[in-house]
Amino acid sequence: MIHSAYIHIPFCTHICTYCDFTKVYYQKDWISKYLKSLKKEIVANYQNEVLDTIYIGGGTPSALTVSELQELFETLKILKRSNSLEYTIECNLENLTEEKLDLFKKYITNFSYEVLPYCEENLNYMGAFEKLVQRSDGEYIAFCDQDDIWMDDKVEKCVAYMNEKNIDLVVTDKQIIDENDNVTCSSVRKHSNKNYDNWNTYDDITKYNIFVTYAVGMSIIMKASFAKKSLPFSKYTGHDKWVLACTSTEGKVGYLNLPLVQYRRHGKNVSGVLIGIETKEDYINQRIMPDLKMIEDFKQKYPNHKDLNEIEKFANARRTGNIKTLFKLRYLAPDIAKFDIVTALLPKKLFSFMVKIAQKIS
Repeated sequence: MIHSAYIHIPFCTHICTYCDFTKVYYQKDWISKYLKSLKKEIVANYQNEVLDTIYIGGGTPSALTVSELQELFETLKILKRSNSLEYTIECNLENLTEEKLDLFKKYITNFSYEVLPYCEENLNYMGAFEKLVQRSDGEYIAFCDQDDIWMDDKVEKCVAYMNEKNIDLVVTDKQIIDENDNVTCSSVRKHSNKNYDNWNTYDDITKYNIFVTYAVGMSIIMKASFAKKSLPFSKYTGHDKWVLACTSTEGKVGYLNLPLVQYRRHGKNVSGVLIGIETKEDYINQRIMPDLKMIEDFKQKYPNHKDLNEIEKFANARRTGNIKTLFKLRYLAPDIAKFDIVTALLPKKLFSFMVKIAQKIS
């Protein structure tokens, strides 16, 4: 019994030298013969199979014309599909058109889509997510980026949990995987003693999340209305920290204690605190000042927030190296407080030397 079908479309408008797959230049008469042969093979051998997956790869499937793609899709309708069918087609933006997208919508999915106009300016990842939130019109928003993986039932379980607990944003536990998809940690929550991995639904986390992100973006699902309330995003922090800070201020946030995402770590990751840092001035300018600017954005949005005075005191103590205040307010971000106290105590040359040592052994 066959559950999956890979349909190879070997035709390309140009040949990429790095591609190992079978491919030939686009030739109309060849495509016509190829599609007819494909239909003949499916009818003869596979029309009674019930498929869970159809994947159209290449080559460049989107190199086909609209009429050729329609012929392909009509042929594939011969195949029986399960109710949970996953249907995928590879595309190249250079030959993707509105007509072809309409065809994909007709044959592959009922989900609506919008093609955003090309932007000459580099928006960076925060700006890109901000634009997507602005243009979205669904009930929920989930952030998916980089090369991390969602579990199949992530969306279903998160939405059910949000409805059950009457919350506006949910964060899930996560697994850690390496570059080869091997699971190196089955549950971050179970194996971590950090506050940002061990909070609970309805906890008031805003003042802590300002300094240490209490959720990575791909572990978040939230109501679209609250995502839009977070606009505009601050330019001085990640989208995940910002939407969590805003939603925990205006609504209710929750933690679903199930590892529904896999977070990828490649090789030996150098500590993010030290990347690009050589001197004390580097650390202040690249790590502390952006936080101060983000807090200013937060203050403009929520000028009467109950924890604002506490937040500003800790942030300014980081900038000035006020050891007494850092120690007093260390509960806001224990690891940051420890690092900043040590930084304040170290002479500039010794700080630079210690940073070099730490970077070499990371």
